[in-house]
Amino acid sequence: MKRLMIVTTFLLFAGIAFGQTLKKSCVIGVHHMTDIVLAEGATMDDFIEFNLQKYIPAFEKALPGVKVFLVKGNRGEEEDNLGMIYYCESVKVRDQYWPEKDVTSEKANAALETHVAPVMEEYDKIVKSMSSGHTDWTLL
Repeated sequence: MKRLMIVTTFLLFAGIAFGQTLKKSCVIGVHHMTDIVLAEGATMDDFIEFNLQKYIPAFEKALPGVKVFLVKGNRGEEEDNLGMIYYCESVKVRDQYWPEKDVTSEKANAALETHVAPVMEEYDKIVKSMSSGHTDWTLL
């Protein structure tokens, strides 16, 4: 019985500690990647691992208040395509890094140069070219 209580308490704590919710007025940037052309010798698994293990952690370190998720379409128009979801805590957070569409602030550029640029040399060894597009959505 005591073991059951401990396990239950742990599970409840884990659910609270690791549960994620979307905050009202957060910004969600949905980016889709198309026409990914890999460098010679690179695989899609290399691309995915690079994003999960290097790019995303460096990006999140550079820009506090932003979380990034790599996603793969499993149904619909983007089925089997990759994308990224950028979660910004608020419009204010988004605007301090991207004050206008496709414009990165000096603050963000400096942080990205420090944290993300060093890992991008590896990116160039994996990806030859890629197209992407995005839309930002605000949670009402």
